[in-house]
Amino acid sequence: MIINNNEFVTEIKELSSLEELISAKDRLGSPALLIVHINDDLKLCSSAEEFFRSADYMTAAACENGKEVPEELKSLFDLIIPAETTAEYTEKLFKDKSAKQVSEITACFVAARKGASVQELLNCESRAFYRLIADKTGGVQNG
Repeated sequence: MIINNNEFVTEIKELSSLEELISAKDRLGSPALLIVHINDDLKLCSSAEEFFRSADYMTAAACENGKEVPEELKSLFDLIIPAETTAEYTEKLFKDKSAKQVSEITACFVAARKGASVQELLNCESRAFYRLIADKTGGVQNG
C-alpha cells in the first residue's frame, strides 16, 4: 500500500484489502478527503462499513481506465471519481480555500453522512458560515 499525504488529501494506491487500510489508519493523517484507488483484487472486510461511515473526512473511490467501482464498494464512499483526474479534481475542490474553510465544509459533509437531520445540517452550515465570517472580519462569531 502506498500512502500519499498532502495538506487536504490522503491518497491510497496499491491497496490489497480494506483491512490493510483500516490497520494503517494512524498513517492517514487528518485529511479533508481520503481517495482510495480501487483495483480488481481489492478485498472487502467486515469492519469496512463502520470505518468509512465513521470517518471524519470525505471519502472517494477512484477507478483506473474508466472501470466501474464494484457494487459492494460503492456504498462505502461519499464520492466516485476517475483515477486519471484525481489531481485536477482535488485542485478544483480545494482551490483558494483556507484550512479553516476546508475543515468547516468537511464537517458539514461528514455530518450529512453520519445521518444528521435536515435541521441539524442547516445548523451546522449556519455555525460554519458565522465562524468563517468572524475569521474573515475579525469579528465575534454568532454560531
